[in-house]
Amino acid sequence: MQSPLSNSPTCAAFATTQWNVVYAAAQSQQAGARDALTQLCHNYWTPLYAFARRQGLGPHNARDLVQGFFESLLANRTYANATPTRGKFRTFLIGGLKHYQNGLRDRANAQKRGGGIAVLPLDENIAESHYAANSASLTPEKIYERQWALAVIDHALDNLRAEFDEAGERATFDTMAPFLTGDSEQSYDSASAALGVTPSAFKAQLHRLRVRFRAHLRREIAGTVGTPLEIDEEMRHLRAALVS
Repeated sequence: MQSPLSNSPTCAAFATTQWNVVYAAAQSQQAGARDALTQLCHNYWTPLYAFARRQGLGPHNARDLVQGFFESLLANRTYANATPTRGKFRTFLIGGLKHYQNGLRDRANAQKRGGGIAVLPLDENIAESHYAANSASLTPEKIYERQWALAVIDHALDNLRAEFDEAGERATFDTMAPFLTGDSEQSYDSASAALGVTPSAFKAQLHRLRVRFRAHLRREIAGTVGTPLEIDEEMRHLRAALVS
């Protein structure tokens, strides 16, 4: 099996985005719209949770608010009215949550939703740990944007990790991945020694890893925008969200 660090070409553009799949399937009444949207919501619900928490809701109420929003979104097919060319999935979700929030007459409504059936399994502990790691000075909108950027990065890393797992090179990934995110406590020399390669060889491998990570990052972003032409713009937005 080819190593993920080989010099294989990477795809820089994507003909169809996942967000467009949701929209197209919804317009044609295809069942695939709900499945595709459910997956997108599952991937990106933690930024909504952080937004709700920063507004002052407790962990359970924040989870229930997001869960209720998703139930309403899927049950009422409001996503069928969305237009990817007029907004990114990131914008659609936060706008939808705010609209749903405004429509709630009182907080007790959150307890009456859907007969207690959870349409998505939301792990409050994971979301709370992500939320707690953010600066307390951020506004709800800012923390939403930062959590969204972190979620995109996490999913891109997960997909890249899966490549290494498939190739039987998980140890290589675990050693090199922290250099992608700036979290490594090792030097180049110690990391290269751990992998049994020279420092120069390690740097070459790390360069190829960064290229592959960028490809996964672009692919992840492509799933949340209307057209491939928006990928670079969204990448700039996410970078700004991480430093704001």
